[in-house]
Amino acid sequence: MSHVTIVGTIASEPRPFTTESGKKKLEIRVLDGGLHHTVIAWERAADITLAIGDAVLCTDGRIGYRSYEKDGTKVWVTEFTVQNIQKLGSITAPSKVEPDNGSADDLGF
Repeated sequence: MSHVTIVGTIASEPRPFTTESGKKKLEIRVLDGGLHHTVIAWERAADITLAIGDAVLCTDGRIGYRSYEKDGTKVWVTEFTVQNIQKLGSITAPSKVEPDNGSADDLGF
């Protein structure tokens, strides 16, 4: 069995829902080093509020593979099912930095 830990940023709107049997499920897309990963959490781990731009740590996971048909073509999907998701903070756009019109002589050395 594989062990998965992913640290990254939420790349698209999280998709929480409840299955017909009443189980909570959360699907998120996590950007990690230029790669997008589909991460799934169930029940207690799915009970977290996340938004695009949130930094997360997803731990205690396993890799799963599934396929489906789309327009007559078989599509393979890799998903990471995790036991824990921890919000590390939010990534926000940097504020506008005003240009420094001083010279190196103003630095005092």
